[in-house]
Amino acid sequence: MTQKFDSIPFDIWHEIASYLGPEDYVNLSLVNREMYELLKDDMTARKPAQKFMFHSAECRLAASGQISYCQAIRRAFDVREAVANAQPYSASVVACAESFQFKQGVLCYKYRDTLRVLNVRDADDTEQVIDVRAAFFEVVLRRKPHDPGERPQITLLHYSDGIASCLCKWAGLAWLLAFDVRPTFSEVGMSRVRTMRQLYSTDELFVRNNASYLYYGTHSGEVQNNHFDYREWLIHGVYLPEDRNLTKRPLQLENVVGSEVGSTICFEIRDDYLYVVSNQTSHEEEEVDWTSFYVCVRIPLSQPTQPIWRRCWRRQHQEGPLNDSWTDLSLKTDEETGNLTIVECRREWRNGGSENYRTFYMQPIDRPSAQAEWEADDLDPVTANSPLPGDEPPSPGFPCYRRAAELPNDDPLTRTLDAFSKPNYVPPRKRVRRQYHDEYTFEERTSDSRKDFPLSKTKFWTYNHSASSFVDLVNDPRPTKGFSAQADRLRLRIGSRKRKCPIDEQGEEVERGSLYPPEYFHGCGVPVKWSEERYKSRGIKFWPPDDAPEELLQLLCPHTASGRIEAAADERMIVYLTKASQPDDPRQVIVLINFDPTIRFKGLKQLSQPSLTTTSDSGNTNTRSISTDAFATASASSQPKSSSFPSLSKARSYSTSSRPYSHDAVKDPACRGKKLRYTEPRWFAIESASYHNMPGYWLR
Repeated sequence: MTQKFDSIPFDIWHEIASYLGPEDYVNLSLVNREMYELLKDDMTARKPAQKFMFHSAECRLAASGQISYCQAIRRAFDVREAVANAQPYSASVVACAESFQFKQGVLCYKYRDTLRVLNVRDADDTEQVIDVRAAFFEVVLRRKPHDPGERPQITLLHYSDGIASCLCKWAGLAWLLAFDVRPTFSEVGMSRVRTMRQLYSTDELFVRNNASYLYYGTHSGEVQNNHFDYREWLIHGVYLPEDRNLTKRPLQLENVVGSEVGSTICFEIRDDYLYVVSNQTSHEEEEVDWTSFYVCVRIPLSQPTQPIWRRCWRRQHQEGPLNDSWTDLSLKTDEETGNLTIVECRREWRNGGSENYRTFYMQPIDRPSAQAEWEADDLDPVTANSPLPGDEPPSPGFPCYRRAAELPNDDPLTRTLDAFSKPNYVPPRKRVRRQYHDEYTFEERTSDSRKDFPLSKTKFWTYNHSASSFVDLVNDPRPTKGFSAQADRLRLRIGSRKRKCPIDEQGEEVERGSLYPPEYFHGCGVPVKWSEERYKSRGIKFWPPDDAPEELLQLLCPHTASGRIEAAADERMIVYLTKASQPDDPRQVIVLINFDPTIRFKGLKQLSQPSLTTTSDSGNTNTRSISTDAFATASASSQPKSSSFPSLSKARSYSTSSRPYSHDAVKDPACRGKKLRYTEPRWFAIESASYHNMPGYWLR
């Protein structure tokens, strides 16, 4: 085999490698030592990295010269495999807190009257501290507090691009404050309080921002329709460099339905636009209806009075009823294509069945560096190049009802419609398999070892798009003997899948050894993009395993898990806060589970061997090591193992902005109270990170 491989010219391997994603690239490099050395070439790694993970943090680091493209591929592979196999590299308590926000690898959390900001992707030794109480009295009330008990009610709202926003309530009034929390701040004539706005309503208040624009909104706009009163969203925009309102009056999102952020509506800023996506189309439920749409509104940040909207097909009602308690709606960026993608979790009774299961759906809605005309063609591979009735171009303004171009001819319900009916209908459409991920395969649904968790036991659920995995945080009480009470145990429940080999090796659909055929074709006979892809489940895995050490279980669940838990996640970390009955309870802590081997917090201890395994849904133990650098020298036991080559430099910034902010944080752990280079307000400081005094473990 080695001789056959050696006889193939390098140019051929270079061309083959350009068609391989991170998983295939790394697996090919592990065939033998010669292949490993061959694929270490950075020129060979550049093309597949830019083709399959161009919009990932690792590829941005490689493009800036901080790491090589080969390191980027291997690091991305390590992280994705760690997630898919439920094998984190470390688990640690990073802070005591009352609430938190986690975005762009930065943790912003509130403890008592302060906001503290820690860059966890850089594993910084220090964190920025804002005394919000002191800032509020200085900036808003313009006086000092009369006594120590005089304090506003503070709520952390959002963090992004170095800006932390919070709500301060005082004497029946409310203010929105946005702080610049970057470690260094040298803008001449600028204040760390980037904006301050008095609020006249806080109903469903949300904030979104980038480095230059901040948008906030409330569900407080009143509208009357058909003698019924409804609420609509009122949006305010602020240009931060000048602290200037972008409109004289708030922008009312007319006919944008949905009041629960994260369930029926979501907001996100990307590039130069604010995106609003709702999975509802009307305030009133139609008795006769066939099709559900996503309503997408795109608002230019600099010109919010010029919105554009469009409808995207979501589902047919005949697919089955929904269990709305499980619906989760978000917007994420595809690391391969860069497309802004709707990710929705829906629990459905499929085709009239008696059981309901979850499915995660992915629907692209816009390209990176979006154009003003919102060219959304080709994003949906099924409808691209083959427009179907009901496909609509983007329209200026806000959503309005559009009468269906046609109705189903064979449905007797069409005869019940009258002039006041507003049904939605387009013909049923197909989804390519890349755009949905079922919780169970047919075999897993009927398996006796299947283990489900009710909503009361499922504390958090999300979808990791890059790892093709759904991630649940569940309360799975420890098994006990006799009649003793079961102790709460927080575990990760991760179900992943991967693409099958393009060749039908078992003859499932075509002749054995032939390529899988496309499932769908356009009207002109051209195969639908990605419809030849097939996927297979990698099973559902639990972590930590049943034999995990007691100290790890105590770290993950410091007290009862029956209460509320706040959680957030990105491609490489899961962060959650265990809520206690008392805010000052020391067990109310933020726990961080890390799947990235290059994130190295200081002071973590090595955990004992049993925790290196995971338990699958069938009860089997998975001991597969995902370290891919088989020919490299093993790293020290105090550091996590990874496939990345030695001397991997640490990331300086992972901001998703096209202009990520740079910083020069003080790296001295003993810098508490240290004077900064610039004149800072007395309510801002840089202090030693809280995690230095918290427990944490390397898991392998």
